[in-house]
Amino acid sequence: MYPRNAASPERIAIGPVILISDGTPQSSGVTVTVRGQGGAEAGSAGTIAYGATGVIVYYTPTQSETDFTSFTVTASKTGCIPACVTVITSASATPGYAGLDWALMIGKTTVNALTNTSIITTQKVDVDTIKTNPVVNAGTITFPTTATLASTTNITAGTIATVTNVTTVNGLAAGVITAASIAADAITDAKVASDVTIASVTGAVGSVTGAVGSVTGNVGGNVTGSVGSLAAQAKADVNTEVVDALATDTYAEPGQGTPAATASLSAKIGYLFKAWRNRTTQTATEYSLYNDNATTVDQKATVSDNGTTYDKTEVATGP
Repeated sequence: MYPRNAASPERIAIGPVILISDGTPQSSGVTVTVRGQGGAEAGSAGTIAYGATGVIVYYTPTQSETDFTSFTVTASKTGCIPACVTVITSASATPGYAGLDWALMIGKTTVNALTNTSIITTQKVDVDTIKTNPVVNAGTITFPTTATLASTTNITAGTIATVTNVTTVNGLAAGVITAASIAADAITDAKVASDVTIASVTGAVGSVTGAVGSVTGNVGGNVTGSVGSLAAQAKADVNTEVVDALATDTYAEPGQGTPAATASLSAKIGYLFKAWRNRTTQTATEYSLYNDNATTVDQKATVSDNGTTYDKTEVATGP
């Protein structure tokens, strides 16, 4: 099959282009057009050549012209019978290579028979022996014929009645230890000493019955519910943050846009300060509030006066 999208495409023999009037094969002036599957017909960008006898027209396409599942190559000339060939490409860019893709095989069964396929000795597997005999691991672990291995990490259809000694448990999957598997009163006050230290608790604590005397250290998350009181340092910290927000932190003036009816307090104060500080203009029909550069209208309102009542609409976005 023809290699698809190869860096150096193979030459294609299109055939002779015959002059209708006298049947002469053409050896010059032939035009080649290429059309990829699903694409439009286009002029060629590759190389046109002629056979030594001047009978066959050859064409070497560019790499991009071959990047289709198939493509047609047509050689033509005014007053002549054109020649055309359809090229089917392979899934490989290597010339002379054809491989099988099991995913694209039609009518295959759930079992693929590798007829006439040799497997090297180190990879041979005696399937019949595995199906009919126990599997013994160096004489230390024997699986009965009714047991199955779901994977390399699970044993099914069996029960481990007693484990005399477990030296190390490297890890237990989630849900391995359940409430039903722990005997009643197996974990008692005597087992958990009054001075036990729990490094951390990951997850939620449903509830705590009784008072929590104190918390030493930081509370990284949120406290839901009431806090009886704040210590002096906590009160000082809160006061510092409030003073910081009012006297130290700075806020940019509101930008261009229609002011919202429901907005934060800082936004509302920002609009008041902007209207007091920035440039404004007033005509008979429009009020304009400029931004800090004094040239761009950020907000505006329509005004009117009928001689009795002065009216100003809600402020909207500029310009």
